[in-house]
Amino acid sequence: MALLNRWIPAVGDFGACMNRIGPPEEPELLFGAFRRTGDPEMAAALQRSGGAENPCRDVYEPEPERWPVRIAAAAQRATAARGGGRLLPGFGLLALELGEGETAAAAWLALGRNYGHGHADCLNLGLIAGEVDFLPDLGYPDFATRFYPKLREWTGNTISHNTVLVDGRRQERRWGGRTRLFQRLPGFRAAEVSGSVYPQARDYRRLTLMIGLPDGGTYLWDLFRVQGGIEHLQSWHGPEGALTVDGLSLASTGRPAGLGEADPYLESVRRGPGPAGSARLTWDVHPRWRPDGKPRSLCLHLLTPDLHEVILAENPRPSSRSAVERLGYCFLRRRAAGRELETIFSNVIEPYAGSPLLSRVRSLPLVGPGGRPAPDAAAIEVTLPGGVSDLLLVGFSPDAEVTAPDGTQLRGRVAHIRRRGGALVAATLVEGETLNLPEGLLAARREAFGTVSRLEHLSDGIVGFRTRLSLPTKSALAGELVRFETASDRDPAYVIQSVRQSGGETLVSLGPDTFDIGFRDPTHYAAGRERLVEPGAVFRVSGHAVLRRQEGEWRTESPFPAEFRPSGKQGIAAAKCPLREDARESEGN
Repeated sequence: MALLNRWIPAVGDFGACMNRIGPPEEPELLFGAFRRTGDPEMAAALQRSGGAENPCRDVYEPEPERWPVRIAAAAQRATAARGGGRLLPGFGLLALELGEGETAAAAWLALGRNYGHGHADCLNLGLIAGEVDFLPDLGYPDFATRFYPKLREWTGNTISHNTVLVDGRRQERRWGGRTRLFQRLPGFRAAEVSGSVYPQARDYRRLTLMIGLPDGGTYLWDLFRVQGGIEHLQSWHGPEGALTVDGLSLASTGRPAGLGEADPYLESVRRGPGPAGSARLTWDVHPRWRPDGKPRSLCLHLLTPDLHEVILAENPRPSSRSAVERLGYCFLRRRAAGRELETIFSNVIEPYAGSPLLSRVRSLPLVGPGGRPAPDAAAIEVTLPGGVSDLLLVGFSPDAEVTAPDGTQLRGRVAHIRRRGGALVAATLVEGETLNLPEGLLAARREAFGTVSRLEHLSDGIVGFRTRLSLPTKSALAGELVRFETASDRDPAYVIQSVRQSGGETLVSLGPDTFDIGFRDPTHYAAGRERLVEPGAVFRVSGHAVLRRQEGEWRTESPFPAEFRPSGKQGIAAAKCPLREDARESEGN
């Protein structure tokens, strides 16, 4: 996976800190890969290399002139499938992309194997923007041997990555996490991933929202929810460069940092209590990493309530394979006394060149039904230049029902409302039933779910499945995430390529992929293959609705039934149940 077609994420034992490693550009190599695999990504890379016009030099090829046509068609499929991000559940990597040209940005989440050549970094977050690696991984260790202390205690340890430690211990070895949400909509991206890397944690998940700005640029709202354990420590580090602090009262304590086995690798320690109000950290990118010489910065807005301690420290010479001399780290700590701890780490991440993009960022209080507190939800308001403001609401339970201070009510998972000069411009509802705004009520289907009747292996390595559930056909669901309920430790998530009716059932194509994860008996192949998905498995497809004003009227875009009823009008049919097999009129009940 190449982020923005230029960066390969430095996940686990790969790459060097802040160094850009791009995809291969040798036309002969890329053509050979496409010829043998038919992978659309190889075709797209071959086009970018400039070697797609006359790629075949094989004198025994009967029709070499057909290859440019095949390459062009496959590359077009790759571009359509990418559509603002990629999901590689088998490898354990998810990427969100937004914007074009100099303002393009890509965020990635690691949810793959966290041992071997993988690091203990489940739910690690990375960010590329403006040709800068703003949340760099440390990359390949100085020495790749399990007897090297730094690899065990720091480079491959959980605490050196942008993720969360529970009870001061590194993550337990796991094959990978699970994708819960993967949504790519105009000016809006969302991803949620979870991991079972701490047995004492009932929930360990990360939800990242990526929001595009009207004049270019991007910011992220990152939420990390942990339930269980008695101490939660979130680790952050930005790019190499000076780190400044606003809104925190910190005192220099030297060494050690009091962070266990990570202490030998940290110096210049400062610590203090959590902020009483707003606080932010700003990393100014070192000149050696500015591709055009322009100043670039990363601002981390700290919004987590009730932080017990904030620790800042420097990691000198993080990698001998990189020119990075030191990285600035920030650790956010919460503790519980004699009870199970529940935390929602909330932070806004703002990469920018020159001047900041956001005028103000603040958390908002939410209430649930009956005016009760809503601890399982979060909301922020982001003020932008030009009178533009964003309201973002998140509920972590499927049946969340919360109300913001301005009266906006969400019944669902995620909502984004944009206003200009106080007037509604657009709204996005993800996995939600209703979004009640002062201007009216937006109702949608939260999800569709059904069961797999049969697996399909189509042409050219394309797989799919059949179901009795009637789904929108053609490209209405193209690019949507489908999740299967399985007991496997692998991630049962796929991206829909197309949907059509076939033989009285719905045939869902998932593109070039596989359901196979191994052999039932590796010593006896005749015993058959082990599959991640089997007939009878339950699947779910998330719903969404986008509300925009076009030609003086409000229009909704959604793969499932959705409706917007302006205030003062009656008769809206609120979607109170998901689309499912037993709710279809055609099958009756």
